[in-house]
Amino acid sequence: MVNLKINLLPWRQKRRDRLQREFLNGLAAVGLVAVLLLVGAWRVYESAIDTQKARVAVIASEIEGLDARIAEIRVLQKKRKELLDRMPHKRLLEACIPPDLQSHFSSRHLEVDQG
Repeated sequence: MVNLKINLLPWRQKRRDRLQREFLNGLAAVGLVAVLLLVGAWRVYESAIDTQKARVAVIASEIEGLDARIAEIRVLQKKRKELLDRMPHKRLLEACIPPDLQSHFSSRHLEVDQG
């Protein structure tokens, strides 16, 4: 019998190297996809946060406008109350003026300057 020795070691080594290269390429591809997904998710969240910040800014400006209007309304209410408080005094003064002299006095003369 012929004693033939076939050396399969180079074939096995080449196959092992090829499988290892394919595994590392697949691992790199999966890593790249994972990084891309993370970057995409980060951008989506950043966009949502920016949108929410813009909404908050709009609401804050609306609140500032409403606060200014509330302050203006309070000033007007105070003036109204002061005018209503002076009405009985004005009517009393008008009642004290004789009818023939009332034409000489206009409502402008009876107003008190609150300055």
